[in-house]
Amino acid sequence: MKAWLGWISLIALAGCSSPGRELFIDLRTDLVPVAEWRFVEVELEGGGTETSVATGAEDWLRGERIAHFVDAPEFSEVTLRFYDDATRSLLLQRRVAVRVVGTTASTVTVTRSCVGVSCPRVADGADATECSGGLCVPPECVTGDEPTCDGECVRDDQCVVADPCARGVCRARVCLAEPRPGACGPDEYCDPAMGCRPLPTAQDAGVMDAGVMDAGVMDAGVMDAGADAGSMDAGVDAGPPDMGPPDMGPPDMGPPPCVPPSSVSGEITEADPTFERPRDETGANMCDTTRTTVTRNYDAHVFTNSCASPLDCTFDLIGDFEDMAWLTDPFLTMYAGRSIPADTLTAIACDDDGGDVVNARLQHVLAPGASVTMVATSFPSDPMYFGRYDLNVSCR
Repeated sequence: MKAWLGWISLIALAGCSSPGRELFIDLRTDLVPVAEWRFVEVELEGGGTETSVATGAEDWLRGERIAHFVDAPEFSEVTLRFYDDATRSLLLQRRVAVRVVGTTASTVTVTRSCVGVSCPRVADGADATECSGGLCVPPECVTGDEPTCDGECVRDDQCVVADPCARGVCRARVCLAEPRPGACGPDEYCDPAMGCRPLPTAQDAGVMDAGVMDAGVMDAGVMDAGADAGSMDAGVDAGPPDMGPPDMGPPDMGPPPCVPPSSVSGEITEADPTFERPRDETGANMCDTTRTTVTRNYDAHVFTNSCASPLDCTFDLIGDFEDMAWLTDPFLTMYAGRSIPADTLTAIACDDDGGDVVNARLQHVLAPGASVTMVATSFPSDPMYFGRYDLNVSCR
């Protein structure tokens, strides 16, 4: 099912024209933010370090961007270090190897099942130096479903969580613990192993304490008595560059004006909207809308070229014909523009088996500012046309 993956990274996108390689690091984790960790330090070997601060408002199970490196090496090594809030002690460290082609976005999966695990273990290979899903894996195992990863699940029911305040979910073949909404009180958080626990107090807030006490107003201005310090002293000794979060949060890591489209995952269910799926004329990737009589549930995803130059993009809709939890025969339709496909757009390309095995693949050149809506659905005429999928996007 994952034949489109190379030796590294769930998402490797050759991006817009730029003087060097750019690497974006996204994080997916079931470690509880604020309660269990507050800071994640991201170090690119030979390329600097960035730090991201968790506030509790992010969706870490879905994934959040935590770092951006410019002029990254083609074969980059990145280390993530998680620190708690109270003592800034190291909770977990994870090293990954990423191949950077043009502009590359890579999602690193870090699981709570790896806390305290030391790799490699006796039965592991010498290259299995990192932990993912409680298993020792090579650093090329980044997201969890690369060929170098063993994989621990394909369905949610294969992921077991000790306490009912959380449920097990399978993401990229890795088990994660997802808190159940409302399972714990407003002043509690869900520990999947121990149940609902009190939220920690905020007096140990690390960066915030260091920022105000070590710099800013107390080091300049009032303490240096105006004339002695002046605007030059206050500017050098204090100010925003020394004050913690402004140097470490999202403002320092926002995406540049040109970011290529990203891959997505989803699941088609009976609750999704339906449309009359066009037919694919074999070998031509053309849509025959005149003979369609098949109604299907679908997911729609919009992809836009934000770059100043055209992007040649390949879209792969990935299922698994051997696993009924996934789409067993994916069917992909491309519409011009961005809207609800069945209502207002015209199908411009379709594919059934143009990818690996029974997967679907379409290629399209996106003009600057142009958008396409990609519709994921299935081909079979029998009732088994629901399930999960990956929609991989690579552009150059």
